[in-house]
Amino acid sequence: MVEYHNDISQSTPNRLGNDYTKTIVNSKDEKLSPLQKHVQFWDRDNDGIINPWDVYNGFRELGFGLFFSIGSLLIPVFFSYPTRLGHSWLPDPLFRIYVNDIHKAKHGSDTGIFDFDGNFSPERFEQMFQRFDTSGEGGLTADDLWRLWAKDRCAADPAGWTFAFMEWWTTYVLLQEDGVVKKE
Repeated sequence: MVEYHNDISQSTPNRLGNDYTKTIVNSKDEKLSPLQKHVQFWDRDNDGIINPWDVYNGFRELGFGLFFSIGSLLIPVFFSYPTRLGHSWLPDPLFRIYVNDIHKAKHGSDTGIFDFDGNFSPERFEQMFQRFDTSGEGGLTADDLWRLWAKDRCAADPAGWTFAFMEWWTTYVLLQEDGVVKKE
């Protein structure tokens, strides 16, 4: 096993304790798609399942308050069924998210940085910053993120608009430094 620093923990060293700044990588992790690796933070016991309490506890550990963390429980409510479809047509009564099928929970009105198979597109990531970094500071301000969100909205997709807004708002609250979400 090899230890490496998680991208989230490098960006927010003051918000995470020492217990959460390292992630264990094993041979199983090498077979995960980039999107699956992106959500590994929430799968604390590495069983391939993210429970609602994992989501709540993860947000608390990232430094979010009680009400925001309770609100984060909407994530398993909306993402559980699409990820469950790889296992059964019946909804999961515990609203668990299945990491191996997380790509099935990809919603519309997003940036397209992750494709429908869960692969990361570095070109699209770079293009996003080149196009929307109006301040030239190597990051995105709240106004830049608002324009990005408005540009990505697909017609007749209010659920996708809402999910994208919540994701960008959470990203801004978590990662912004002096009002800018840096690319690194």
